[in-house]
Amino acid sequence: MNFSVSSHATKILADNLIFSTPGHTRHPNRALVEPGFSTLRANPGLALGVGKHSAVLELGFDEKIPARTPVYVRINGDENFLSSLLGGSLGKSLLQTLGNVMIGNQVIEIELKDAHGNTVFKEDSESGFRSSSLRLVINSQGEYFLRVIPPQDFQRIRIHNKSGSLIGTGISYSLDVYYAFYHQVQEACDLVPLYTSFEGNGMSLDLLRLNPPISELQYAIDEDFMNTYSSLSLGILSTLGAESEQIFYFDQALNPNKNVLVNLKISKSLLDLGILNNIQIISYSNGVSTQQVQLSSFIDLDLLGLFGSDEIIQFSIAIDSAPIDQLGVKITSLVNLGLVNDHLGISGLYVVPKMPEPDFEGEEDRFRICQGDELRITPQLEHGLDYLWYKVEDDSILFIGEYDEFDVPENLPPGLHEYALRSRYQGCSQISIPWKFEVEVIEKSRPEEILIEPSNEVSVDANGVYQYREGLDDIVLTPSLPNMELNSTSFFWFLDEAQSQPIFDGMLLDNILFQLEPNGELTITNMPYIDPSDPFFLYVNYAGPGNCPASSPRALRLNSIIVVLGIELEEFHSKINDSREIEIFWKLTNLKEEHSLILEKANQSLQWTEAFRVSGKNQENGKFVDKNPWPNFNFYRVKVESELGKTLFVSSVISIKAPEIKEQSVKVYPTVFEDKINVDFPFSSEKAALIQLVSHSGETLITKEISLNQVGKKIEVNHLNFLPSGSYIIIIYFNNIKTAFHIMK
Repeated sequence: MNFSVSSHATKILADNLIFSTPGHTRHPNRALVEPGFSTLRANPGLALGVGKHSAVLELGFDEKIPARTPVYVRINGDENFLSSLLGGSLGKSLLQTLGNVMIGNQVIEIELKDAHGNTVFKEDSESGFRSSSLRLVINSQGEYFLRVIPPQDFQRIRIHNKSGSLIGTGISYSLDVYYAFYHQVQEACDLVPLYTSFEGNGMSLDLLRLNPPISELQYAIDEDFMNTYSSLSLGILSTLGAESEQIFYFDQALNPNKNVLVNLKISKSLLDLGILNNIQIISYSNGVSTQQVQLSSFIDLDLLGLFGSDEIIQFSIAIDSAPIDQLGVKITSLVNLGLVNDHLGISGLYVVPKMPEPDFEGEEDRFRICQGDELRITPQLEHGLDYLWYKVEDDSILFIGEYDEFDVPENLPPGLHEYALRSRYQGCSQISIPWKFEVEVIEKSRPEEILIEPSNEVSVDANGVYQYREGLDDIVLTPSLPNMELNSTSFFWFLDEAQSQPIFDGMLLDNILFQLEPNGELTITNMPYIDPSDPFFLYVNYAGPGNCPASSPRALRLNSIIVVLGIELEEFHSKINDSREIEIFWKLTNLKEEHSLILEKANQSLQWTEAFRVSGKNQENGKFVDKNPWPNFNFYRVKVESELGKTLFVSSVISIKAPEIKEQSVKVYPTVFEDKINVDFPFSSEKAALIQLVSHSGETLITKEISLNQVGKKIEVNHLNFLPSGSYIIIIYFNNIKTAFHIMK
């Protein structure tokens, strides 16, 4: 992975020359600007200190520098000397491995002063740069810098190149000072550490002579995060108590809610050895450790390495509570693994947003929907972030697009579908680790495959109409499926195609008794006459193991085959008049004076009520105006009764849809729920809405009346853990309209 690191800091140089040692500090003014440098020469002298001298360069800033502001001095000199001092407290030991004690006799001293020349800080390299206040660091170009953290405000910086206590042989020590500066930090993209150094403890000199603890440090902070890397030697860590750490320095403190991605190059053989048990990522704030993360705690390496390759594994370190300014990758003693002749590579660190999180909880990062249903996934949106969605197929990661929310395609086939979401700071290239989630699409049932076996005197004609004898025998209908698993398939019966009127055991409707067996067998008692031209419909659906009920049930038509009546209906129709009323017209024959003519009406519940009654033969040709029709469909039929109230005739049923003003559609989700159901009303109204949760046995489980006095009303029907798994119906009553939604638990 390569990206161009944005410029996020301006160098503020110390551009005032306060003092330089005459004769031993060459070209002091060249340390005030880039490029160029001043050379400070020191000499330990001969016996009795003859010829001993040192060199000083003191520079000043235009303004006072606040305490805790990192200040840098770019230097150069003997490569062996400086590369050893990069090791901090290990530096003195590394100098001893060089075989030339005079190299280790050079001392670099840094002194910070206020504007009046008072010393506020002073340290040197004689024992190695041990403290967090003064370190020698390196940048991605391999250039050396002294990094100083002042405990107080200051304005001057004094660099002193001198010799130690050993008497020399007239050898001079040179130190090139290029410039001193601090960073004026700005908010920026693609933050990376600009400097690095290392630390170590417990290593023997013999092992250090064989292998440097860390080599090519600068490759861990260059812009190539996949192909170049620093190399931490593991062979020198085989003794008890040995440890090695590469430290990375950020210009600005990293606040919580950010993550640092650490790219490590680890061979499979090292992973098999359990090397992660010996690697820690340590966060520092002002030189103090604030968090230590053992890499063995990252169990799912497949998730971590989802977007990595070639043995590069990405570890995402969350910044939890306090801001940090340093990060260390530490390897502790490998005595438990034996002698390991291998290396750990660090290919880069960079700051990313934290992993996105969903706005509502799935079941272990899995969302379950019925085939063809809608699913919208929304992360917890944060200002300043873009959200990138991916489809995971086998080993491929396919970019879908950049959206604040993602609508899962409705045409997904049944099965598990894997997706990933990453976030990115707007205008930047750095991307978070992915949040991986699965969408389980559950196959819908196929009601057209349901077989209905009639019994008693019920028969099926050539057109598939189930025929019965009016009032004589019970109607028994037994559903089944090819290859049906016993006791694992549930059948559901309804009076309407919308499946909003379930039939339940013991249901009594207009003296018609419905009885249901656990296997779905339906028995109907006292079924009245039905006109052959307008058969009565029942509807059946099912939910088998691992599927959802289909949106549309199988329709089953019933019709009477025995009719003994003298009255005939020659004409029966309806229309909508200009006043948006329904007009019903009829024409009967053989109507007698003592007969009563009744017009009955019903809504989709088919619960009939008397709309009009009149006596006498003069009503054979009649008309009725329904000024208050039901919303949606209205059903009408004509009955004729004797003077004793006996039904002599029942007409066929006609239906007509009343004119209505449509509201925007109500949304109910998820279709497969666990503990709660959401109902969205995308409109406002002075009228209230009624929400009912109904079981397929017809039992009303929950009833809520909702005020719709604001647009975008979102209602939660929650605390549903007590419900057993199965199919349920949400019914919405609004403006005399009933809408049903089928859901599963």
